[in-house]
Amino acid sequence: MWGLARRLLGICLVVVGGVLLLALLSSNPDDPSRLVHVDRAPANWLGMPGAMVSAELRASIGMPAALAATLAVLAWGWRLLRSEAVSRFGWRLLALVLALVLATLTAAGFQSGEGPGVAAAGAVEVWAVFKELVGPELAEASWFRAIMVTACMALTVVAWLYASALQGSDWAGWARGIREIYARARRLSAGVSGAEPKVPIQRVAPTLGTPTGPAPERPAKKKRRRIQTASPTRIGQREDDERQATLGMEEEGFRLPPLSLLRQPPRPLRGSVEGQEANARMLETVLAEFGIAGVIERILSGPVVTRYDFEPEPGIRSRRVISLAPDIARSMSAQAARVSVVTDRNAIGIELPNAKRETVYLREILGSELFEQQRGNLIIALGKDINGEPVTADLAGMPHLLIAGTTGSGKSVGVNGMVLSLLYRLPPDRLRLIMVDPKMLEFSVYEGIPHLLHPVVTDPKKSVAALRWAVREMNSRYQTMSLLQVRNVEAYNRKVEEAVARGRKLTREVQTGFDAETGKPVYEKQIIEPEPFPYLVIVVDEMADLMLSAGKEFELAIQALAQKARAAGIHLIVATQRPSVDVVTGTIKANLPCRISFQVSSATDSRTVLGDQGAEQLLGKGDMLYLRTGGKMQRVHGPFVSDEEVERVADFLRNLGVATEYNLEVTEDLGETPAPDASEENGRDALYDDAVALLRQKGKASTSFLQRHLQIGYNRAARMIDQLENDGIVSPADHTGKREVIG
Repeated sequence: MWGLARRLLGICLVVVGGVLLLALLSSNPDDPSRLVHVDRAPANWLGMPGAMVSAELRASIGMPAALAATLAVLAWGWRLLRSEAVSRFGWRLLALVLALVLATLTAAGFQSGEGPGVAAAGAVEVWAVFKELVGPELAEASWFRAIMVTACMALTVVAWLYASALQGSDWAGWARGIREIYARARRLSAGVSGAEPKVPIQRVAPTLGTPTGPAPERPAKKKRRRIQTASPTRIGQREDDERQATLGMEEEGFRLPPLSLLRQPPRPLRGSVEGQEANARMLETVLAEFGIAGVIERILSGPVVTRYDFEPEPGIRSRRVISLAPDIARSMSAQAARVSVVTDRNAIGIELPNAKRETVYLREILGSELFEQQRGNLIIALGKDINGEPVTADLAGMPHLLIAGTTGSGKSVGVNGMVLSLLYRLPPDRLRLIMVDPKMLEFSVYEGIPHLLHPVVTDPKKSVAALRWAVREMNSRYQTMSLLQVRNVEAYNRKVEEAVARGRKLTREVQTGFDAETGKPVYEKQIIEPEPFPYLVIVVDEMADLMLSAGKEFELAIQALAQKARAAGIHLIVATQRPSVDVVTGTIKANLPCRISFQVSSATDSRTVLGDQGAEQLLGKGDMLYLRTGGKMQRVHGPFVSDEEVERVADFLRNLGVATEYNLEVTEDLGETPAPDASEENGRDALYDDAVALLRQKGKASTSFLQRHLQIGYNRAARMIDQLENDGIVSPADHTGKREVIG
């Protein structure tokens, strides 16, 4: 948004500066104006308006000062059009005022006589006062006048150069453009003067034996590269004054953690423009060696990688360039290279790691203006994009997230950053967490914080039970929301809060029967006393362990939550370090469209998670590919948060004096979808009686039949078939593997 506004402002400045420049260049002192009354048409290129404007500028500040101001406006517009900010604008504006004064005095120093000149009348009077101060003899001395005029002229140039904010690359680009225009003009003039007389052209049809010869090569059109560096993160109000009230979420008895608990990021590193230009030329040479012709027309320098936007010549397929990623990395002596098509541009992005990698810190994202102004409820910090801009996402809109990455890729650090993002935004009465940690290492630091709904779950059996409880909680919430006739948890909470604020109870008309005389239905008002529903986020650190121990039950619970839990305010963050097809199954992928892949070991794993390769070419340490809803993929550099920072935030929350209200029913198994080894006291499976009734009703007996109808795993169904055979309910399997129901 800011980039678009900057370009629009640049367009306005260029238009205004261009109009003023045309008016000044065609200025004529004899044109009609407020000061000159003549009865003739103005000679100014812009007509009467141009004559009036130029006359006013000449009379007020003089022609040199007017030209200096106009050129400065054009320079500012030029930089804004190229998405480059005019830094220290206040000082540059002051320098422009100084340049205008000095330019006016310089013109007055050149002025002689009483006739009209290029200087303003006020400047001539100032020069006259100066003559009286130093004396007429000294002021009229040619050597003194030359020294004063030269000094004013030099200071004018210095002040204007600072005020224009132009850099060396701008001057070099303008010089090249002027040289090209001059060379083209010379070629055109030479072509006109040396043109041969035209003769009729006799068209001859080519024969098969007549070689026509190759067409002459057209010179490649050179484009000027745009180099865009990462802009500093815009700091929000919260970072400035650490006042929690700026977010409007501070609760009585609870305080959101301050940003001072997180590490302050150091000064960002900046790569040299010359080095990026050299890499661009070398990259063009490398691509030409592989037969890929084109030009790099833009360079985007980010905190971790630099993207070179390569515009290939017509006829070159994108897949051909993308397949050269390993060869490009080898030729450029880079750790890895990622090549992808740039969205909305006729270019292919070649991403190469920077020589000096910049670390992205979580405090930068949480303290940014973007994170502070997000209106979503479950905003999580993902990191910075390739342009250095903060990247956030609303978990409520995803509504679930799958994360994959090998050991050392930054997956666990990324999950901790997402959890801290939620803790920095919502109090316990608006956010509850269920953390599943089969490795018993990652989430133990969060024990005892008031946001936890249950102690960190480490047992795989209890993990599946917690997911089944979440399914029951989802259904219970839907039943409660249906009483108030709302569609999602946001509308439900809003309706409850409005009723509490107004001090009235919520009612609903319920049919209790029929009138005995008229036969019409009888309705009564039922009083509803609901409580607001907090958001429930379930974070699973290692999905592979749960898939191995309780694969079918875990997958069914994930499927039920992913399909229906969004409107109930229940969301999933599921992570794994083994993204194989037996862990990230098709069912899980279909129900978790938003995915993040850190560095993986192979292109196969990348396709398993994202549906495309590329994650195997990441740099590790937080470098990720973020697949948003709709299939759009974005490269993000995840923020770093140390274990000490996580401990400080957790200690702060534990020491607030807010009691942690655990719900131990979360891991209680009610037998709706029992775990594989669920059993009764007599040693039989809890679903044994249901299986007997099912087999007698259908007259079929097989392991797969029990799996489908009881929604249990293979091992559990096979054990149940063996028990049924021992009890004489089913017959042993025949030579084809079929069984009969005999009991």
